[in-house]
Amino acid sequence: MAIILRRGGGCLLVRREGKCQLYKGGDERAFQVCRVWDEAAEQLNKIGLYLPEDYNSLKGVVSGRKVELRLGSEPWHKAHIDLDNRVLEYYNDELDVQMNVLDLMEKTGAVCEFISPWEAEEEIVAKGSHVGVRCWWSKEQDKEVLENMPKILAFATSMEARIYEPTKYWPKALSKNEQRVREAMEALIEEWEQDEWYKLERKFDEIILKEIS
Repeated sequence: MAIILRRGGGCLLVRREGKCQLYKGGDERAFQVCRVWDEAAEQLNKIGLYLPEDYNSLKGVVSGRKVELRLGSEPWHKAHIDLDNRVLEYYNDELDVQMNVLDLMEKTGAVCEFISPWEAEEEIVAKGSHVGVRCWWSKEQDKEVLENMPKILAFATSMEARIYEPTKYWPKALSKNEQRVREAMEALIEEWEQDEWYKLERKFDEIILKEIS
């Protein structure tokens, strides 16, 4: 499902907005999906939820009715969105991040599954048994999914860093009373095992998602 841009006149860049690029023949609705992602990413970066190297690597490309999003500094951290077939493929080598993206996407009504290494289009070395998430949805679900999916993908950027250092990122983003939120988070972290910290990230993602909707 990856977008291939050919040199020598195969694809002509016709418009650039923010981190999104629209190529000749690109669909306006697909470009809107990219713009929603870009706007969400800008908001999350402003409240300190991104690593600088991840933010500087962000890029969206629209060709036809397909969108390809570069979501971090690792070259395989990407998402492929096919509006014709109503399929999202999200690639990341961290299981905790995969589980959060899958859970958030299923709350939009999409049906999701993990991608096995032998199914992957991206060249990615699996740290576990999965290398990403595939989701699909029906035509009737277009509005709900296409409004929320790009925002969810914006949260995928730097998610691994936030999972393992939540008190570094979330107090400032969630509250003016940073110290009180930090203390509450530290109490939760002491109660939970480290392999459960991804659940804390998911809760915070859901809170901010409501604010940027």
